[in-house]
Amino acid sequence: SKSKWVPWVELIPQTAIDPEANYTKIIVNTADTMRYNFLVNTLAMNEKRLLLVGPTGTGKTVYVK
Repeated sequence: SKSKWVPWVELIPQTAIDPEANYTKIIVNTADTMRYNFLVNTLAMNEKRLLLVGPTGTGKTVYVK
């Protein structure tokens, strides 16, 4: 089978945010979150180490969960 490149934005799932949801629990998928999730999952499945760095509130813990 032939593989083809797909832009990250085409992989973003459409999700509705519950108006009653706790603000701190809302995750908005973006091209960046899709890319980071792919990289974290790929490295974890291949038992490779990873260090996520960045300011508070940038989603480092969310990517690991």
